[in-house]
Amino acid sequence: MKFFTTLRAAALCALLLSNSTVARPVGSDGKVVIAYWADWTGTSVSSIDFSKITHVLYAFSTMNSSLLPTTPGGLSSFVSTVHGANTKALLSIGGWTSSGFFSTVAATATARRNFANAVQKIISQNNLDGIDLDWEYPGEAGACGNIVSAHDSANYLLLLQAIRKAVGNKLITGATATHPFVGTDGKPLADVSKFARYFDWINLMAFDLGGTSGLDTAPNTPLREGKNGGSPANVVQAVKDWSAAGFPYSKLSMANNDPSDQYVPVKGGSTNHTCEGGGFSSTQTWKAIRSSALSGPTTAAAGWIRKFDPCTQTPWLFNTSTLEYISRKRVKKKYIPFLTVVLLLKRYDDPQSLQVKVNYAGCMGLKGMMLWEISDDNGELLPVLDSIKNVKTGTKCLPSTGGPTSSSSTPRTSNVKL
Repeated sequence: MKFFTTLRAAALCALLLSNSTVARPVGSDGKVVIAYWADWTGTSVSSIDFSKITHVLYAFSTMNSSLLPTTPGGLSSFVSTVHGANTKALLSIGGWTSSGFFSTVAATATARRNFANAVQKIISQNNLDGIDLDWEYPGEAGACGNIVSAHDSANYLLLLQAIRKAVGNKLITGATATHPFVGTDGKPLADVSKFARYFDWINLMAFDLGGTSGLDTAPNTPLREGKNGGSPANVVQAVKDWSAAGFPYSKLSMANNDPSDQYVPVKGGSTNHTCEGGGFSSTQTWKAIRSSALSGPTTAAAGWIRKFDPCTQTPWLFNTSTLEYISRKRVKKKYIPFLTVVLLLKRYDDPQSLQVKVNYAGCMGLKGMMLWEISDDNGELLPVLDSIKNVKTGTKCLPSTGGPTSSSSTPRTSNVKL
């Protein structure tokens, strides 16, 4: 979850304290639809369509020099607006760029106790319904410069225990990797059932699958493993791994995001696993890609070609004017393209791919769906996430790998130097 908290606006937009939109109720089955609201976007909380959301997470609280969570200036108004729409309000602590000191906080009993008491104080003073812990990633490097310990996961459990003791029955949620927390050997733990005692639910960050820090382009939040190589990680495997490690389906939520990643091979650039590389040029919100490259939710605009991979159940776009023939070879007295490079490729989620994941999550009995970040949606994605309330638990939860949409798999193109 590459949350660029450094882009926080200098001043928050005024938050209206009333909203006529009624919240989407949590169903009798307990299904939830969660959305992050980032305070640096300049989008008023009052503009949120609460009718399709059960919980809104304020992004973000960071840590001060005493290793205690801060209280964002707009938090009180945020809570008032969200509660005015009969929706739950949580404060998210951490994020991609602000997870650096979680390891230190979790390492000692004193620091854990102080942190937990500070969390309880923030909840009480601001009438919050709970907190969201966004530690990315315990026991792993995450963003460059993060403090990491082989004992992070064990200490995280102790931190959770301290927070639960301090906040009582207030909500505790977490943003997590698609694999279970790692142990001292760096491998996913075989048993994370104790964590489930303290979390109300966790949001599996499926949108980090095939992310921009890798060496190759890859589909955005793939349902299944693709056929063109790359990382085998996918949504189905994530759910399977957490469940096998003792985390109940009913406490797993699937996290999705609406920015797309735009890839342009760069001169002299490189990427690596842990830090931001130069193999992609930018991210675009669903609003932006919808207005620039799509004429409809699933229809490419002029100059663009849209494909849908039936295996990963994800769309991708490329611009026809950016195809470049790198070399040619002579065949029967003619020169034909030997290698084609797509110089502008977009990977993203749209209503079609989101619906597949919603259907899978509902069928498997997951807690719900989560969206990063609410201001990026143009109104076409939230209704899809909200439809999880209509999906019944079943046994046949995966779609066919075939289908009329396309037989094209997502292209695997290295972020090569030019």
